[in-house]
Amino acid sequence: MSLRTTNSGYGKEFYENGKLRYEGEWRNGEWNGNGKEFYENGDVEYEGEFQNNEWHGNGKQFDEDGDVEYEGEFQNNEWNGNGKQFDVNGSLYD
Repeated sequence: MSLRTTNSGYGKEFYENGKLRYEGEWRNGEWNGNGKEFYENGDVEYEGEFQNNEWHGNGKQFDEDGDVEYEGEFQNNEWNGNGKQFDVNGSLYD
């Protein structure tokens, strides 16, 4: 179970341990619009567009060390379309 601060508009959702899980736009009780999803350690996991609680649209996915892993288009929580993948040193994969 998680706690949230809104059903529509701008709000936050928290893990049971009280740490932030999501911060951003909501519509009809779901993550819709721009927002950030966080790992339980507090680091950002994804920043970008959401649709129905899923990564959908343009965004950035981060690894647990806070480094950008992928930047581009997402659909249904998966890389989809144009984007760039980065290695652990931050260098662009060819």
